[in-house]
Amino acid sequence: MNKFVLVFLPFVLAGCATTYQGPQSGEIAKINFKLKEGLKDGPTVSMFEGLECNPSEYGEYIGDLWDGNWTEPSTLEFTVNVPANKLLSFEFFDRTVFTGEMVMEGQFCRHTFAFIPEPGAHYTFIYGNCEYKGVVTETKEEITTQKPTGKCHSGKYFGAY
Repeated sequence: MNKFVLVFLPFVLAGCATTYQGPQSGEIAKINFKLKEGLKDGPTVSMFEGLECNPSEYGEYIGDLWDGNWTEPSTLEFTVNVPANKLLSFEFFDRTVFTGEMVMEGQFCRHTFAFIPEPGAHYTFIYGNCEYKGVVTETKEEITTQKPTGKCHSGKYFGAY
C-alpha cells in the first residue's frame, strides 16, 4: 500500500496539467504573455493543439500571470517558444474569487482562442480585466483568432465548469 501511495502521490500533487516545455529548434515562433499595466492578478495560461484542444506534445500548463506570493514567484510577463505553422489553442483561466484550488462557476473568467503562429514571428498577448488582445509584436497588428471547438481547459484547477 505504501508503494502505491508513493508512486501516485506526485501525480496527485501536480494535478492533471503537464508543464509546458516549448520547442528549442525547428520552425518556431515566440509568444510573450503579459498583464495589462497596473494589474497584479491574471490568468493561468495553457496551450493545446488544434481547435479540438488536443494535448500538446510540449505540455499544456505554461504559467500564471500574477504578482505572486510567498509560495510562488511573480510572473507578470513571460515569453515561450511555440511550434510554428501549427494551429494552436490557448486558454486564459482567471479565478476572480479565490476559494483554494476548487473553483466554481461564476468565480472565474475564461477565454479560449486559437491561431497559427508563423515561423520566426514574435507575438504579444496582453490580458486585463477579463479580456485579451493579441498582436504581432513588431507591427502591433492585431491577431485574428478562432474559437476552439474542444474543451480547452488546464488540469491545473479542477471543478471549473
